[in-house]
Amino acid sequence: MATIAFWFIDIMSTMVMVPHLSEFAKYPITIYHKAIQILITWIVPFAFTSFYPALYLLDKKIYKTFALLSPLVAIIAFVIAYTFWNIGLKKYQSAGG
Repeated sequence: MATIAFWFIDIMSTMVMVPHLSEFAKYPITIYHKAIQILITWIVPFAFTSFYPALYLLDKKIYKTFALLSPLVAIIAFVIAYTFWNIGLKKYQSAGG
């Protein structure tokens, strides 16, 4: 989320979303609407940081594949974030001078 600061001047409203999004990771994703489940699984993959690994540790076989995908999802998320960060660094112009 901080990477968008390279392109937008006022990002405080978007930075407020970060703690609110992390609230979704505190509860099982199955309590949320299907659209929210898709959001926190595939768009902002919080479910791969807590929900799926926890179910794997609790021996719930239904989500075993998702739990085993967690390291891959972490690598993909890192690569995407790192790529956008580098693009932002190349285009950055200081506001002060």
